[in-house]
Amino acid sequence: MRIGYTQFILTVIAALLAWNLLVQRPPVARAQSGAKYRVVVISMPDPTSSEREVRQNTINNVAEQLNKNADGGDLMMLVPIQNSGAAYAVFKGR
Repeated sequence: MRIGYTQFILTVIAALLAWNLLVQRPPVARAQSGAKYRVVVISMPDPTSSEREVRQNTINNVAEQLNKNADGGDLMMLVPIQNSGAAYAVFKGR
């Protein structure tokens, strides 16, 4: 009786191994991001400033910061940081 039980277990193991090797499964799809993103912190204009010239100079400063940090990449989004006078600039690299 022992030999029959052992032979049965070995047959089941062999069948499972053969099924695992012979049955074709669909390939696994994995997400791949080829794009590289960079995040840069830049200073933003004070929205409470009442002087137009000061605000315009600060806006020009933001544009200069964005152009300097772009490094050939595209600006994806600009996310203001609350109560800090700064923002995250997210760039997509080449």
